[in-house]
Amino acid sequence: MVWKRKTQEQKDDETAQAMVDFVEDMNSPHLLYQTLWRFSMFNLLIWLTVLIIPNYIVKVFSILGSGKISIFLLSFPFGFGLYLAYIFFRLKIPDVEENKSLNSDFMGSMDYQSSANRRYLVWTVSILCGILNLILLGVVSFGLDCYGLYFF
Repeated sequence: MVWKRKTQEQKDDETAQAMVDFVEDMNSPHLLYQTLWRFSMFNLLIWLTVLIIPNYIVKVFSILGSGKISIFLLSFPFGFGLYLAYIFFRLKIPDVEENKSLNSDFMGSMDYQSSANRRYLVWTVSILCGILNLILLGVVSFGLDCYGLYFF
C-alpha cells in the first residue's frame, strides 16, 4: 500500500476552501445566534473567574511571566471579544462579507470601495473590542488583587 503525500499546494487549496465554506456558513443567522450565545457564555465564564478568584489569576500570570503559555491564555479573552463583536456586526450588517466584483458601470468603483471600507471598519472595531475585553479583564483582575477583594 502506497501512501500519497499531499503537496503544499493541495493543503493550501483545502485550507482556502475551508475558509470559503466558513464565510458562507456565517451567512446563516441561526448559526450566528448559536455562535454568539456560545462565545458569550465562554466570555462570561472568564469574567466570573476573574471576578471570583482574582488572586489566583494574578499568581498564575506572575508565575508564567511573559512566555508562550501566558500569551496563549490571553488569546482566549481577546478572541472571544473579537468574535463577539464581529458576529454582532454580521447580524446587523449581513452583507458585510459579500465579495462584490468591480462593476463596469458609472458608480461601480465607488460601490466596491464602500463595501471594502465597511468590511475594514467592521474588522477594525472587532479587533478593538477584543483588545478592550483583554485590557478590562487585566485591569479588573489586578485592581481586585491590589485592594484585596477576594471571594475565595
